[in-house]
Amino acid sequence: MHFRFPMTRRPHGENYCSIKDCHNVPGKIGRFGKAVKLHEIPKKKALRAVWLRAISRKNFNPKRTQVQYSSITSQRSALAVYRSLLSRTKVCSDHFPDGNGRTWEHQIPTIFLPQKIQNWGDKLVLDNESSIGTPNKKGAKRKLRLQDEFLLVMMRLRFGLLLKDLEYKFKVSAGRISRTFTVLIRHMCRCFLPKLEDMNATPKCFENFKDTIIIFDCTEIFVQTPSFFHTQSQTYSHYKGHNTFKALVGIDKVGAVVFVSRLWGGSVSDTQITRKSGLYDLLEESDAVMVDKGLYCPPFLTKSQFSKKEVVITRRITSARIHVERKMEQIKNFRILQGVLPLSLCDISDEIFFVCAALTNLLPALVK
Repeated sequence: MHFRFPMTRRPHGENYCSIKDCHNVPGKIGRFGKAVKLHEIPKKKALRAVWLRAISRKNFNPKRTQVQYSSITSQRSALAVYRSLLSRTKVCSDHFPDGNGRTWEHQIPTIFLPQKIQNWGDKLVLDNESSIGTPNKKGAKRKLRLQDEFLLVMMRLRFGLLLKDLEYKFKVSAGRISRTFTVLIRHMCRCFLPKLEDMNATPKCFENFKDTIIIFDCTEIFVQTPSFFHTQSQTYSHYKGHNTFKALVGIDKVGAVVFVSRLWGGSVSDTQITRKSGLYDLLEESDAVMVDKGLYCPPFLTKSQFSKKEVVITRRITSARIHVERKMEQIKNFRILQGVLPLSLCDISDEIFFVCAALTNLLPALVK
């Protein structure tokens, strides 16, 4: 049995300009004395939305067009017909500056439109990184002010607050808080530490060690036990009896942090961290450093009896080196480092520890 389907009329927009009161066809001489060209609506969603807002008539409802053409054939859905109409909708080159059509500089029709539009150039930003309609802004719209985001980061570092607690305090989702914390902590770790150089003023406890440039020691923070056995063995510290991260911290003679290494597994020795941390590249041949007994062999490990001179030297070194332990205590006053660091923060653990160490430089001088 043979059926004949009724012929349907194709929309004019396929061969004509679709904008109201403009019926230019390809090849016709336009308003600027140039041959007219037709341009299809872009496929990029953001750019397409701007085009439709620019060429649409006032109070125009595209859903009516969708319903009107939904009876063309029963084998195609109304949504497919609507998309087909959009693909056939075209705009001529007369609606672009100088009649040159769509170019990289002018991607949106801005002239001879059905409704008056002003200052398009000030309202639209079109590039690969910026969002439509918001100049000089990237990404999603902020839910919090920048100072509130900074306060959020500082509260989590200082008090070790959980995401649920911050979610209740700032009235935003836990996912957004987590993303905000990650982004800002990576920006904050770009801050610079004081340069490693000799100081003119020498505290009293360093009068016998005026050539000392840096005092450094290693410290450990607890981390959640990993599920993989190999990772467990790399992070397990026999000294702490727990899985830990270890870092090398160096201070100058007034107690300011001047060097922070990246975090290592707790199974790595202090000597190995010192060699591979890059600290040696910052030192010169004549520089003197002060280290812990784990990095230096004191006299009581090589002989059973101290001489009088060795007792005096060891006592002076201990009284000066104790300040690096005080600095470690200041760093660990940030409660995010006091408990067990969750595995979800391991990707930014280096940044977290660095920021906490750098923030201690804002405190009063440790040694006077």
